[in-house]
Amino acid sequence: MTPWADGPSMVSQCPIQPSTSYTYRFSVPGQEGTLWWHAHSSFLRATVYGAFIVRPRAGNAYPFPAPDKEVPIVLGNRCCAVLFCISGRHLAMASPVCQPRVRTYLADGEWWNRNVVDVENDAILSGQLPAQSDAFTINGKTGLLYQCASTYASHETFTAVVEPNTRVLLRVINAGLNSHLFFKLTGHNFTVVAVDAGYTSNLNTDTLVIAPGQTVDALVTTSASPGSYYMAIQAYDTMSPLTFATSDTTTATAIFQYNGTSTNPPAMPAMPSSSDSATANAFYFGLRGLSGLQGATSVPSPVDVSMTIELGLGQLPCDPSQTRCNGTAAAAAMNGVSFRLPGPEESSLLGAHVNALTGVFTADFPDGPPPSGTAMSVGTKVKKLAYNSVVEIVLQNPSAVPTENHPIHLHGFNFFVLAQGVGTFTPGSVSYNLVDPVARNTIAVPGGGWAVIRFVANNPGMWFFHCHLDPHVPMGLGMVFQVDSGTTPGSTLPTPPADWLRRCCGGGGGGRRGSGASTSPGAKPSASISPGASKFDDAGGATTSARGGSQAVVAHRSSAQGWREPLFYFFRTKSSNDILPPFAFFSDYLLLLSSHATRPGEWRWIIIGRKLDLRSMARAATVLLALLVPAICAAAASAAVVEHTFYVIFSAPLSTRPVGGMGISRLCMNSVIYTVNRQLPGPIIEVSEGDTLVVHVVNASPYPMHGIFQLQSGWADGANMITQCPIQPSATFTYVFTITGQEGTLWWHAHASMLRATIHGALIIKPRTGAYYPFPKPYAEIPILLGEWWNRNVDDVEKDGLLTGLGPATSDAFTINGLPGDHAPCGGTFGAEVEYGKTYLLRIINAAVNTELFFRVAGHAFTVVAADASYTNPYPTDVIVVAPGQTVDALMVATAAPGRYYMAARAFESKTVANPPPFDLTTATAVLKYKGVPDYAPAAMPALPPYTDVVTAARFYWSLTGLVRPGDPVVPKVVDHSLVVGFGLEQAPCAPGQTKCQGFSMVASMNRYSFRFPDKVSLLEALFRGVPNVYSEDFPGFPASASPARKATSVRKVKFNDVVDVVLQNEGYSGALGVENHPVHLHGFNFFLLGQGLGRFDPRMSSTFNLVNPQVRNTVAVPAGGWAVIRFTANNPGNQRMMKLSKINLDMSLAGMWFMHCHLDAHLPLGLAMVFEVLNGPAPYLLPPPPVDYPRLSAYA
Repeated sequence: MTPWADGPSMVSQCPIQPSTSYTYRFSVPGQEGTLWWHAHSSFLRATVYGAFIVRPRAGNAYPFPAPDKEVPIVLGNRCCAVLFCISGRHLAMASPVCQPRVRTYLADGEWWNRNVVDVENDAILSGQLPAQSDAFTINGKTGLLYQCASTYASHETFTAVVEPNTRVLLRVINAGLNSHLFFKLTGHNFTVVAVDAGYTSNLNTDTLVIAPGQTVDALVTTSASPGSYYMAIQAYDTMSPLTFATSDTTTATAIFQYNGTSTNPPAMPAMPSSSDSATANAFYFGLRGLSGLQGATSVPSPVDVSMTIELGLGQLPCDPSQTRCNGTAAAAAMNGVSFRLPGPEESSLLGAHVNALTGVFTADFPDGPPPSGTAMSVGTKVKKLAYNSVVEIVLQNPSAVPTENHPIHLHGFNFFVLAQGVGTFTPGSVSYNLVDPVARNTIAVPGGGWAVIRFVANNPGMWFFHCHLDPHVPMGLGMVFQVDSGTTPGSTLPTPPADWLRRCCGGGGGGRRGSGASTSPGAKPSASISPGASKFDDAGGATTSARGGSQAVVAHRSSAQGWREPLFYFFRTKSSNDILPPFAFFSDYLLLLSSHATRPGEWRWIIIGRKLDLRSMARAATVLLALLVPAICAAAASAAVVEHTFYVIFSAPLSTRPVGGMGISRLCMNSVIYTVNRQLPGPIIEVSEGDTLVVHVVNASPYPMHGIFQLQSGWADGANMITQCPIQPSATFTYVFTITGQEGTLWWHAHASMLRATIHGALIIKPRTGAYYPFPKPYAEIPILLGEWWNRNVDDVEKDGLLTGLGPATSDAFTINGLPGDHAPCGGTFGAEVEYGKTYLLRIINAAVNTELFFRVAGHAFTVVAADASYTNPYPTDVIVVAPGQTVDALMVATAAPGRYYMAARAFESKTVANPPPFDLTTATAVLKYKGVPDYAPAAMPALPPYTDVVTAARFYWSLTGLVRPGDPVVPKVVDHSLVVGFGLEQAPCAPGQTKCQGFSMVASMNRYSFRFPDKVSLLEALFRGVPNVYSEDFPGFPASASPARKATSVRKVKFNDVVDVVLQNEGYSGALGVENHPVHLHGFNFFLLGQGLGRFDPRMSSTFNLVNPQVRNTVAVPAGGWAVIRFTANNPGNQRMMKLSKINLDMSLAGMWFMHCHLDAHLPLGLAMVFEVLNGPAPYLLPPPPVDYPRLSAYA
């Protein structure tokens, strides 16, 4: 229930300004069928639009025989656009109507031989109707009957290939700006089953008639003789007299081709005459709604508000701005009032209403037409409606010259068409259909005729009611309904979303603040809402599909700087088989690129306008996407919403993989692995600071999947059996994060021990719009994910390590971006091309399971600028050292002699023992190639540090300092809670289940407590539900005396908002096992790294702590036999489903369980971990209930 996402320029929002974003979010219940989206800034919708398909909910069927195939048919007129064929950065141009133009739109729509913005501007300046289009189109193509057909036939004819004796559902949309259209298919009849996404009783016809803005769903049975048949459209010219304006007399065609037959010569249908109103009225008047559907809405009664709205065309004196106008200008009116949108210096009508601005509109739109002979007036008038009132409107299209059929569209609602006819409506003389009227959002009111509609005003906001012939909108053929809020929480107008456009074209919001938005007494703004049900209206450009009851989220970003990088829209659908192929769409005005990330239940869709003509700033500084929605919508999110769907897939070897499985080969062997979306590494997530990230995880493997997403936010933290139970096969869990206060590189990964060997990917956080890096902007960025590879299933590797008690076997290779490189058998090498003199940002992630790594690039040096998504002071170095779980951002300037250079990574082995166990001695390589250098040129290899070079590693780890900027959090000086955590490895007797154990097994502990995971319920759910005997709250605050480690599920209680100091002491519990570096990771928080060193920590060392600019980390490599001191504020008890990422100054905080553990995954099942229980703070900082899709084991479901 929100009008903020409706889209009409200056009605519900101001134009989206250059380089800004706006997010549209809708729930889609109550409608099934075909709608469409489009720009709502007059002629811009000639090219900015696409289909919006709403299918039944999962488990529901169509109320007609299921089609074997669906074909969207988008009809329009077209201007002579240039077709851009993109290859690299070069454009190849082809003009379908033979008149080349260097700048216009490319999309389905009406075709003019000029830029449509110029066509519109000329009409406005002259005060006349716009020039008629030069062509119609079917799915953006004109067909074989136009000029140059022999040259461009293959490019300019849409073809639908069908199988004989099947049912085909045509989803037909009139996206034309100015023309009603006849649509026929040679040799076939139609059965109409829906209009405007509302089901109808079956209407059998050989001709479809569609007004601009309307949609028709029609079944076709392919029972004709196999061959090729034309689909054809021509204008239904409703203007009277016909001499008043010229019409587009062309015919657009497409081909309906039976599979296996030739496309030539198609048979042409016999089209109605252009003025065949009898055929048109028979179609329009013959539609009936489908009665008897479960849950269908009945005609509302009694009527609370009755209106008669007379539609008319006329003339007004030229406005001074109409510099080409000769005396009078064409105008239009409803009830004698020619509607004027607020100017660009004013507020939108909805903004004026909510902000109580006066002087923007008046609430005195008349309920009936003025007396005959009354001069047309000009105004911005609205009609106030009480919430839930039943409104009946008689739409009268007078027979006065000139007249034409007006498609009248109502935003925010569907309405019932109770009656329609020709002539003058006479009350009491007409029988209303109150049994099965058709439900529509756009009604074609016949020239010299009338229609009666009825709807319930149960959607608070400002809702545009206007002619869908686009030239008539600037002429004034529109008005607005102001629907007041109800009295219950679910019936009130919401507050605008944070990114809602409050300022129009740089103006100050317009109007004067007063006690009400209108001049009528008692008008007050509404300020609260709860979301409700929604419907949609309005479909050319990209086709979007959703299921009934799903959400559609549209994030719209514009720019006046031209295109540089890809821009994406994402689709979500109920079926994993409904993944659309990538679709690219380029023009001087718009660039769209699709990604087939899908999720059961919803489509995800982002549309982005680019490089708009700034001369049209007055009406559309950017492309305004208007989903003309009879919609009750969910509020749009602030900033951007970045959404991904992760399918966790168990992939079999090439020789045995199931259908759809992904086989993978490394090191000359086929392997069994888990992946996300069949990618290794997994998908890169890229967001900006301030964005909301939504990740839907679908466990498409046959095995329970543990926490897939390792980020810091309560129920969505992802730690296996700490914050959630495994995601069961075929189940889904959604992780939602608002990313505030962090910039740089993080990563996502599975959190069930060694599964993260192949289930991981980069999470890149860029500065929010208008902000900048605190270092020179790089020319390009290169993600570098360092990993480990086993030639065996990592599940088996892990199980064997547990059974032997000695941990997992050593990996067989290291990898860079999933590939081992040229020095490994059967190779596979990642490559990056650079240009001389350019600066590159390497985003380096150690996704290895058990190994710290050295990383170098031959012939190049680095400047470290961030670690763990926190900026550092610039640190020059020629080697990067990164522990598992850590990230490093480093600038690299490409100033070496042009050539090929290896990037290389190999182990840093820190174990201090006389006979260390074997470790992976391999070196992973990737290639850095300068532009223009051939691929066969030899590559230089860097000199890597020795495996055991502790000095180089310590120098890197200890030299980094944090970059402190104004507003950044500072080190808390007063400590409330101190503890010392000693940890290490030792030997223990073999456990009964360790059937391959010989003599002893390894065990790990913190303060002599070896952490044991719960097996029936997660710790966080146990905390929330008060489940007893799951954990104890006795984790000690200092190391116990030298006694054997004991298995325990023990947590450390910390008060909300306490400042916590932790001394991490790396102990040598076993001479046989020695000591090694342990990368200790804390969930839920970043921490300040105050100090680190070798040997045993002495409290007197606190005087050396860095309290000015310490590193800010989430993972610290505690040196072998050494220590580190970290400090954090326990103000993150875990917000329910929308939580800031780990940062010291989190301000949305609730009770939670936060895991601290070694990020060498082999040590996790050994017990090298503990948990902080952060207590509830004062209200509202209380632990919320788990989300509805929260994974549970069956015993606690």
